[in-house]
Amino acid sequence: MLLIKRLSFSLVLLACVVFGLLFSIRNQTLVTLDLLIFTLPEASLALIIIGAVLIGTLIGWLLILPYAIKSRAQKAKLQRELKLSQKELHQLRTLSLKSYDQYPLS
Repeated sequence: MLLIKRLSFSLVLLACVVFGLLFSIRNQTLVTLDLLIFTLPEASLALIIIGAVLIGTLIGWLLILPYAIKSRAQKAKLQRELKLSQKELHQLRTLSLKSYDQYPLS
C-alpha cells in the first residue's frame, strides 16, 4: 500500500513539474505588473501566474492552520474522554458481574 501511495504521489508530482515547464515555455511574454502601490519589474507571464498561485496557496494554508490545530486538539480531547468512558463502562460491567457472584439468586 505504501508503495502505491509513493508511486501515485511521484506521478502527480512529475505531472505537475511537466505541466509547469510546458506552461512556462508557452507563456514567456514579458509583462509589467502594476500593484497600485508599486510596479513590479518586467517578468514572464508564467512566472507571475505561478508565483500568484503559490502565494495564494500559502496564504490559504496559513488561514486554515488555526482551525486545523483547534480541530486536532478537540479530536484528542474527545478520544481521551472516549477512552475514559470505555474504561469506566468496563469497570461497571465487571463490578456488576462480581456482585451477582456474591449474591446468587437461588
